[in-house]
Order: sequence, then structure tokens, then C-alpha cells
Amino acid sequence: MAGCAISGAVLNHLVDRYRDTPMERTKRRPVASGKVRIGMTKTDLRIAATDGFRLHAYLFTPVVSNGMFILFNNATAIVQRYYHPYATYLSTHGYNCLTWDYRNTGTSIDRDKDDQGGLLEWGNYDLSGILRYIHVTYPNEQLLIIAHSIG
Repeated sequence: MAGCAISGAVLNHLVDRYRDTPMERTKRRPVASGKVRIGMTKTDLRIAATDGFRLHAYLFTPVVSNGMFILFNNATAIVQRYYHPYATYLSTHGYNCLTWDYRNTGTSIDRDKDDQGGLLEWGNYDLSGILRYIHVTYPNEQLLIIAHSIG
């Protein structure tokens, strides 16, 4: 698997650039998970970190894949939903995309666990579990990573 990173400034520019496109206006309407929109499917997932913690993720799947998989690694105080317009756009252009929240952030909060977790757990367990999921589920896709800030 190959890797690549795009700076936060570039990502912000791209998100802003496509904010007023028809695709973005369509995204603002409620979309049920797994429902096909604009040549792609958005699926709500729970993926296990390597220590078993359940992480919330969304998989954006194109109708026809170009053989590339893009993983979005969030900035520290940014939740995965920030990257959805960009992931939607890329998915409609053939890329499989995955957005996710680190443990105890965004939608990956487990109120039944005392585990506070932090930067070490995000890198050692959370990211490892996400990469394992991608490798097992999409073994023939080239992996690209968009890492924003700590991501």
C-alpha cells in the first residue's frame, strides 16, 4: 500500500471550493446510511480498534471504483463529518473513502466505558484497527491517507 498526505490548508481549500456545488446542496438533505446518491453509497460502520474499542466510521463507496482508497485521519478537534463533503466528491469520482472518529471523540464515544483514551490510544489502537479493516476489506486497493493536523 502506498501513502500520501495532503496538508490541512489544501484540504480546507478543497472543501471550500466544493461547498457551493450541486453535490454539496444535495448532501444537506437527509440521506439514510447505505442509500445511493450521485453515483455513490454512504454506509454507517462500527470498526473495532485493535484493543476492541468500537469506532464509528462512514464508508463512501463509488458505483465504479478506480482502485484507490482514501482514508481521512482527523485533526484533533475536528469530527469526521467535517470531511464528508470532500469524501462524497471523491467517491463520486471513483475513490473509496473512509471517515472516522477517534475514541471518545465525535460519534465514537462509549459512555459505558471508563476508558478515556488519548493520543497514544488513537495511534496505537484506533488507527491500527482502521488500517486492518481497510487491508482486509479492500486488499487490492491502493491506500492514500489524508492526514489533517495530528491525523
